[in-house]
Amino acid sequence: MKSSLKEDGSRCKVLVLHVKYARNSPYLNSMVLGLDPERFDVRVCYLKGAPDGKNALDKAGKSIYLEREKSLGGSRIKTILALVKMLRQERPTILHCHRHKSTVLGTIAAVIAGVPFVISHVHGLGRTRNFSRRFFNFFIFKRISAIIVIAEKVMKDVLDNNWALPSSKVRVVWNGVDIETLGLDGDNDCDRVRKTFDVKDGAVVFGSVGRLALTKGHIYMFEAFSEVLKVLPDAVLVIAGKGPLKEELEANAKALGISSSLRFLGYRDDIPNVLKALDVFVFSSLAEGLPLSILEAMASELPIVSSAVGGIVDIFGEKGDGSKYGFGRLVKAKDSLGLGQAMLEVGRLSSDERVAMGKRARERVLAEFTAKHMREGIATVYKEVMGL
Repeated sequence: MKSSLKEDGSRCKVLVLHVKYARNSPYLNSMVLGLDPERFDVRVCYLKGAPDGKNALDKAGKSIYLEREKSLGGSRIKTILALVKMLRQERPTILHCHRHKSTVLGTIAAVIAGVPFVISHVHGLGRTRNFSRRFFNFFIFKRISAIIVIAEKVMKDVLDNNWALPSSKVRVVWNGVDIETLGLDGDNDCDRVRKTFDVKDGAVVFGSVGRLALTKGHIYMFEAFSEVLKVLPDAVLVIAGKGPLKEELEANAKALGISSSLRFLGYRDDIPNVLKALDVFVFSSLAEGLPLSILEAMASELPIVSSAVGGIVDIFGEKGDGSKYGFGRLVKAKDSLGLGQAMLEVGRLSSDERVAMGKRARERVLAEFTAKHMREGIATVYKEVMGL
């Protein structure tokens, strides 16, 4: 897909393709609404879903809902035909596809509709997990101008698992957080939130944010925390998020004897307040791209204890153990003992030492992992594929 487009001062029209609208997304809002409006005219198309009155992109006139719930009957052919019709109406210069399904359906539709450039955005590891995907990708990636990945480990995974894919097509653009928009500055209402955790004065509050799913490795965090309690008996572990494993995790906690020191918060729409009420952020995931939850915790000036998976190593720096930046500890995934030791190391520091670590964590985010950095990286890829 080549073009003789020149930098003539006109705006580049970009259509961002997403599989489904589930909820208002600060990440997507930041990317779409934050790109230079004098250079880029960006809108989002959702393959599935319907407006719920909460999507900031609706209010800005930046959203398209291709199908309302199941109006296309789940048919890929109908979806592609609807996409072709929409692309011919919108006439974007770039179709920016997020995740595998959008990439496959969007690229096919873009070829038919004559869209000059297609970009695929890969957010995690193991996305080319079977022969079928490798087969489709082999042909689809020939029609794609660039592939954006969110971390170095994700780039390696994409290149290792896709036949004959040239490395020149793959660009690393780290995820970034919009500190101001997310409300990660200031004290917020953290004192009130901390009181709801029912903790003793001076007790260390560990916490994590994420779906209650197998890949998040909560069981290893619980096992680690059971060891922490032997040394810090007043410590509390706070878990924000919902998911299919809630009952199983509650049973795990009971079996480990940590239920009275554990706080399941469920889904929260005040994550900045929750983060500010913690002393240490813990992340025990088994596989990740580059999780926004860790970046948000770092922006909230929290020390980090995490499993060394995916793009988390990128955040921690060259050695991957936090020593370069001094804001936390990394341990091997599934290593409950190592995770517990790291939690204790940070938990037993003085309050002033933890505060200093948290400030270094925020400095790391401000240096390379803000939404502004992310948008600049994406804009650079857009200009490169157009030859500008």
